[in-house]
Amino acid sequence: MAAYQQYKEDERKLHIALYENLTLLSRFYPRQKDVYCENFSKHMFTKRNRTAFNYVVFYLLNILDSTQSKSNLPSWPPLDSKQSASFRRELVAYLKIINLKYPEAQIPIYQSSFFTSPGGYKIVVMLVKLSQVVMFLHLKRSGNLKVLTPGEPHKDSALARAQINGLNKIAQTIENETKNEFLSQVTKNLPDLMEKSQRIMQNLKQLNVDIAAAKGVLLQKETEFTARFPFDIPLTNLMEDVAKLKHQAEKSLEVSTKFIEIDDLLEQVLSLNVEHDKEERVPSNIAHMIPSKRTDCLDLIQYFQELSTLLESKCRIGHFLTAEFVRETVSKLEIYSAKYTAILLELKAQQRELDLVLASCKEFDADVQQFLGSQITESME
Repeated sequence: MAAYQQYKEDERKLHIALYENLTLLSRFYPRQKDVYCENFSKHMFTKRNRTAFNYVVFYLLNILDSTQSKSNLPSWPPLDSKQSASFRRELVAYLKIINLKYPEAQIPIYQSSFFTSPGGYKIVVMLVKLSQVVMFLHLKRSGNLKVLTPGEPHKDSALARAQINGLNKIAQTIENETKNEFLSQVTKNLPDLMEKSQRIMQNLKQLNVDIAAAKGVLLQKETEFTARFPFDIPLTNLMEDVAKLKHQAEKSLEVSTKFIEIDDLLEQVLSLNVEHDKEERVPSNIAHMIPSKRTDCLDLIQYFQELSTLLESKCRIGHFLTAEFVRETVSKLEIYSAKYTAILLELKAQQRELDLVLASCKEFDADVQQFLGSQITESME
């Protein structure tokens, strides 16, 4: 367990070292953000990251020698799988050339297939060594190579003190330049930062005012809701009651429709014409009783004799049409019609009441939904 923890700690330090090297180099060699827009980070290669690896390795090799990099890596940038395979093979060959040119670099060489999914300890070791070579050549080009190879202290104490004093002066000069650069950057960006901070403070104040106003409106709505609906009615029971009312309303409308149909039928029965019309078509069920030869005169004796015979044959089906039966039937129909009219008026009144109840339920449902939404929003805040 201790060995594994030491291994992970070494890997973490390598990631940090790579990030610091890349950050320092980026101050002198700007990155191409159109190729790789992500910023350098300490966790770029803790997991497999082929896009970042391709860009970082080409970025370092391009700083090392841009001409050689373009000639030895013609497949850059790899845009498809075929170009990616070619780029990996070219990279392995070019790293071997760099090791021959700079044997002290000791950059580890892997198979090209190893760079298919680059990430982890081995990849970060290779990139750290490559970045160290690039930084060494950068210091050599800029004439600051003495930073890496400081002189040994002189045996004479007076000369050694002179060397130390010289180093202290150089350190003080570097510190002053760094401090002045930092102060100049702060002075340059301070007005913009102050303006942005003031805008942020104003937005925060306005946001606090809006939140207070929204809370006041919510409190007012809660008060109105409590005053209007003082009882705490469960939403599930309320929805069940609304569903029952809707079902009753539908049944009432169905009954009303049936009564309207009955009313139409009653009007047709009461408006029947019982007078004889010679042009009227004879019903098919009694056509055989009437002679086929029609005359302008109606033989009432023969007609009623045959009608009596027909009625006797149909007596099992219905009542015999006597004057008393007709009067009773008409009287009953008038009574039923009056009752139906009263029922219809009552149903219409109940329908209006149900419409008002449904409208009130819809309004209440909307208020409940708004209240629940505001409660959820407040709880999330």
